[in-house]
Amino acid sequence: MNRAVIFGGTAEGRRLAEYYRDKEIAVTLCVATEYGESLIEKGKNITVRSGRMTEIQMEEFLREQEPEAVIDATHPYAEEVTDNIKNACESLNLEYVRVVREKESDVNPDYRVFDSIDEIVRYLNTVEGNILLTTGSKELKSYSGIRDREKRVFVRVLPLASVMNHVEELGYKGRNVICMQGPFTEEVNIAMIKMLDIRFLVTKDTGVSGGLPEKISAAAKTGTQVLILGRQRESGLTLKKCIQYINDRFCIKDACEPENDERKEKKPRKVTILGMGMGNEETMTLAAYKAIETADIVIGAERLLLSDAVRGKNTHKEIISEKITDFILNHDEFENIAAVMSGDTGFYSGASKLRKLLKDKDGIEVEVIPGISSAMYFLNKINIPWQDVSMNSAHGRECNFIAEVKRNEKSFFLLGGETKAENFIKALSENGLGYTEIFVGENLSYENEKITCGICKDMLDMKFEPLSVIFVRNEKAGDFVVTAGIGDEEFIRGKVPMTKEEVRAIAVSKLKLTENSIIYDIGAGTGSVALECGAQSYKGHVFAIERNEQGCCLIEENKKAMAISNVTVVRGTAPEAMEALPVPTHAFIGGSSGNMKEIVSMLRSKNSDIRIVINTVTVESFSEAVSLLKNLGYEDIDIVQVNIAKNRKAGNYNLMTANNPVYVISCGGKISGYEGE
Repeated sequence: MNRAVIFGGTAEGRRLAEYYRDKEIAVTLCVATEYGESLIEKGKNITVRSGRMTEIQMEEFLREQEPEAVIDATHPYAEEVTDNIKNACESLNLEYVRVVREKESDVNPDYRVFDSIDEIVRYLNTVEGNILLTTGSKELKSYSGIRDREKRVFVRVLPLASVMNHVEELGYKGRNVICMQGPFTEEVNIAMIKMLDIRFLVTKDTGVSGGLPEKISAAAKTGTQVLILGRQRESGLTLKKCIQYINDRFCIKDACEPENDERKEKKPRKVTILGMGMGNEETMTLAAYKAIETADIVIGAERLLLSDAVRGKNTHKEIISEKITDFILNHDEFENIAAVMSGDTGFYSGASKLRKLLKDKDGIEVEVIPGISSAMYFLNKINIPWQDVSMNSAHGRECNFIAEVKRNEKSFFLLGGETKAENFIKALSENGLGYTEIFVGENLSYENEKITCGICKDMLDMKFEPLSVIFVRNEKAGDFVVTAGIGDEEFIRGKVPMTKEEVRAIAVSKLKLTENSIIYDIGAGTGSVALECGAQSYKGHVFAIERNEQGCCLIEENKKAMAISNVTVVRGTAPEAMEALPVPTHAFIGGSSGNMKEIVSMLRSKNSDIRIVINTVTVESFSEAVSLLKNLGYEDIDIVQVNIAKNRKAGNYNLMTANNPVYVISCGGKISGYEGE
């Protein structure tokens, strides 16, 4: 009988061994650990050897085995192991076959591979959590488009003065900059990941010498995803082609086609995504208990896996949907899988993303079992019917809770991460909502459950658990104007120019905002337009770009006075100050400092469908703006000349006083699915 040795430790190695069970070939599968050995069902022609080997030990082992072929199905980044296998085969003149992964399987439980920095940035803007950049200082600028980078991004760079200066120029400061000289051990990486609460680690393909294995292993042990920039693909055979080659090489019958036919008839594997309630087993549904009881393995957060309901089951600790998906796809020995989520599967849960990732995967059937959410549990505890409560999450996501409380009599919020209960209460009080009634829930469903209630302004000195929930009752909700045109007298002005009330109302109307818009106010002045936009797009965000320090201070004062929290002041001159900001959907240009062409060009480079409104007073600026927009190919330019006259008292009479005419120029954008207006 022909003989082959497979070096495994991966799903590909295991699948090769399983494929050749009971076929006319003797297979010895080599794995590094006893756990890897436990995953393989031995057969009359399948032998499994566990334990790591040096190059010399490999050579001795292969000399004893005398295989006709040696198949290397080890991990893509186990470079040293691959080199040892190659050298041993070359020394003994044995045939060496390398198994490489399909392109689409580069996404795996430990890491994701990207071809460019732009792809990494786009991906990071779709996920939540802190990021550790370990790619060096030279390419840091290319990562400037990461959303909320001032808060989320931590950079690890060399401890050199020139590097520090460069990093600070890009806006990274304080605890977000780690200056250390490598190489870094797994333990150092783990400590840093835990200290900074890192969810994503970005690295180049540095190989063994650059510490890549230590980064990947540290990330795997902390539930962190590694994003790798540009790996040069190995030469070799995919799993399917390797099977075809070995079958042809040793004249083995029953090749891939019969196996595929068998798989088509095979019963699909079942994945049950279920909500486990708050954590106490008493809040679990009977359906959830049954799903866990019949599962081959349970996947989820460590806190949930420690539940009595999971005791005695195979478990895999993981919370990231992509990693859960890859684990399921790469471990088809598990036929019935339970993926457990806290609370309910339909309320700010990872269930929706996991369900989407598993949708239409061959051989997988998905069932979702809902659970009792913290919102349902808590609101029933405080006797609040929840059919008319505004439901929100400020846990790891942007939430304009000030606007939600102002608009709704009853509001519920999941809290966590940077949004702690004490910060939430302080923000309400500082924004004129100190009169609201507050209920805070901690450790819901556990023995140390605690519910605290009171008036917001009286709770400023209280401390709460990091993960908590809040209900707010605002009996004055909705008692504010929702149309554009905040009175000029309501703004703190100083000596900074301000767009007048009526002109502002027209300009904001021309922007055609949605509640989720991302807006740049360029040349923001006192922030009058920015604040109007923030009030209209309360689920979006406004970036007020202003170079005058007095103006920046006035915007901050006006933000607080009007309780509009979704406006960020960006100090600097456009377009340079715009580079690192998130992609905008709308832009208002009230002042360009002579950089109109450069500003519009950058806006279009960030979003070709951006909606732009430009206000000008002088004929020269008007002419420049219209000419520029025409040269850029805009055909939907709308121009309005606004002439406003306002009354002033003269004794018992009113006299009308005219203001300077203002041109309002608008163009671009996709409105309700149509381009232009």
